[in-house]
Amino acid sequence: MLPVACRPYQKYEKRSFGRERRKRKTMKCNLKWTNIYSGETGYVGKLMKSKGYFINAANKSDAKIYKSEKEASKDLVALIEMGEAENNRFEAEAC
Repeated sequence: MLPVACRPYQKYEKRSFGRERRKRKTMKCNLKWTNIYSGETGYVGKLMKSKGYFINAANKSDAKIYKSEKEASKDLVALIEMGEAENNRFEAEAC
């Protein structure tokens, strides 16, 4: 699960027959990484799943923008499966 900064908030709206329906608003976010040993930080610019690594982006403006929490969590799972989470800590930051 992603940090609170990237979670969408929920609004409720009434349907015409009285029941409430949850309406989700998605929040754009980036994945920030921090190296555990050196303390170096950056953002995920591009994920190369077929080659098994990601391309670093130094600025938040150059980083990949995820449209939803679901999209960011898919790439986060892929990064963990590739072994990138062994030396790096990943977190989502709101755009």
